[in-house]
Amino acid sequence: MPLSIDDIKKILIKNIYRTDYLAPQLGSAVKQAIVDQIFSRTVLVGKESVRLSFSDLSKLTGISTVTISRAMKDLIKQGVVRIVSEYKPKVANEYSLNIPENLSGWMSIQRDPYIVFRDITETEEKSYQEVELTEEGQAIVNSIKDSMTQVEKELYKKRARDELSIEGKPPTEANIDKKITEIIIRGFSDDKKERYIKRV
Repeated sequence: MPLSIDDIKKILIKNIYRTDYLAPQLGSAVKQAIVDQIFSRTVLVGKESVRLSFSDLSKLTGISTVTISRAMKDLIKQGVVRIVSEYKPKVANEYSLNIPENLSGWMSIQRDPYIVFRDITETEEKSYQEVELTEEGQAIVNSIKDSMTQVEKELYKKRARDELSIEGKPPTEANIDKKITEIIIRGFSDDKKERYIKRV
């Protein structure tokens, strides 16, 4: 089945998270190698998890199984990697990556995956800052905003300010609120966009 624009968007966003957000936190080439192998066998092929033994990872990376084992334990402890299936004798564990929905950058070199996606897809992913929502759409957006925790609100505000800065627009309260609405809409599926955005 061919990938949809939405599928490609999710892969791109998660890949930028892996390279720009997660990698600086790992602090280890071994951990990065493990994450890369799990990523290429899950996210890039549309799977949630993959079964890999330490021996498999050792052969794929050229790193000893002892070092792989130690690094994997750290990754699980950090919450980066999750064990999906219970351990069984002679059966490798099944792993998945914990990838957050909201990304908060702390270095100017980090890319905003949503902006990257918008730039490379051009007409497919346009700005939704000035669109008019249907009554149902506005109610949905308001509900999402109202249900945010304080931490989530601050993350959205930070992303909004970052995008406004890139666009050369002042970070006024009104602009930030519009940008947060745009960010929320960008996360909608194509079906929801069709349903909640008024046609001009």
